[in-house]
Amino acid sequence: MKILILNGSPHRSGCTMSLIDSFVKGAREAGHAIERYDCAMLKIHGCTACEHCGNGLHPCVFNDDMTEILQHLQTCDMVVFATPVYYYGPTAQIKAALDRFYSIDNWLREHPKKAALLTVAGDADEKVFAGVLGTYEGNLQYLHWQDCGRITAAGCLTVEDLRKTSYQEDAYQLGRQL
Repeated sequence: MKILILNGSPHRSGCTMSLIDSFVKGAREAGHAIERYDCAMLKIHGCTACEHCGNGLHPCVFNDDMTEILQHLQTCDMVVFATPVYYYGPTAQIKAALDRFYSIDNWLREHPKKAALLTVAGDADEKVFAGVLGTYEGNLQYLHWQDCGRITAAGCLTVEDLRKTSYQEDAYQLGRQL
């Protein structure tokens, strides 16, 4: 299976990346191909709803790094969304990429995919994930995609906090069991 990972974290060695690394290890051991994009390190212009794309009839007016991601999005079998919780929602960087799905919206709705979510929060209260989960669940329902699993790593402000939990093993097993 071809798996596309969209990473919304601006930290190259933080908790979100640790979860991604564990997931990737398991998925590669299971024979899956992985393509990862670190959205915070790329040039991804936010969608302006200019309607030029016509939901896939024409290319997006912004010729940036999202152009390559959209190509991989059309050839992958699964998308993994990875993001820390920032102010009760996904990061702006992954949200910008997600908003640009609009430029191939009609195609995406006609070609269902599998999806998974890896998300981390420093707060130990599970309620902090409501915004990220709402975004994830709403988009999957709209796109008719299949949820294959979620890791919501609460109480993990640092990688050291994460290491004291089972979340990395959970992410590994999620990737391994696909």
